[in-house]
Amino acid sequence: GRSRGGVDKSWKLQQVLTTPADAEALRQQQRMRRGAPAVAAMEQALWTLDDRMVVAAMSDFTLRVWDAGTGTLVHTLRLHTNKVHVIQCHPHDPRLAVSAGHDGRVAVWDLQVGRCVRVYDGSQFETQVLDGQWSPDGTRIIVSDEKGQWCIFGTGSGEGLQRAKYEQFFSVEFRSEEELVRDDAGRLALAADPAVPLHLACKGDPLMDALGNPYAEPYQSAFQSGRLAAAALPRFALGIEPPTPVAMLPMAPHDAGGGGVVFLDDDDDDN
Repeated sequence: GRSRGGVDKSWKLQQVLTTPADAEALRQQQRMRRGAPAVAAMEQALWTLDDRMVVAAMSDFTLRVWDAGTGTLVHTLRLHTNKVHVIQCHPHDPRLAVSAGHDGRVAVWDLQVGRCVRVYDGSQFETQVLDGQWSPDGTRIIVSDEKGQWCIFGTGSGEGLQRAKYEQFFSVEFRSEEELVRDDAGRLALAADPAVPLHLACKGDPLMDALGNPYAEPYQSAFQSGRLAAAALPRFALGIEPPTPVAMLPMAPHDAGGGGVVFLDDDDDDN
């Protein structure tokens, strides 16, 4: 039924997802000679695409997977060595999820068998991944880090993306603080025209390198027209090589009618 405020009161508690200390946690507690084992806190959780599983990032840097129907803990996934701030289930394949965090690692998991199938290790850059997401078609993953960099991982050759410059800045990023204000909504704007949000006032600004030098033609025109990936431009050598995949394992068979995503080795991109 509904209350007078229109709130649906028919919701009932169906399952309680618990986080019992597993064998590894108990052994670690014994090595440290502590008393009762600490129970890891659940920091964020989400459903898989088919609503059959719940995946959570825990305070002990693990991921845990529950059967949503029974409330049974089915997998404890260990890889990360620091806080996990990114956990996203695949938009089309209920088996897959991606995790990333402050250890710089980006991992793709097969939740059906509880196994990591791909790791992109960026820890050598000493950076912390803060956010990430699958692309709408599920073939790519984008993550951003504390240094203002973003990386794209996925299937295919990525030839179009290789035409992009490593350093990408806009002229507004080189303006002084005196030239910028915030409007009533808290958005940045130019002091000379505070009624127009900054992202609209600077539309069409040239793309620059880290020193504020605009890129030359034909790169600039291709960027401004939104056709950089399709432009006949040479590939550019990156200032820093992006994280490379360091592991790949086969995934469990998919029984949801096909359409699963397979992450290919670089040598298989053209096959």
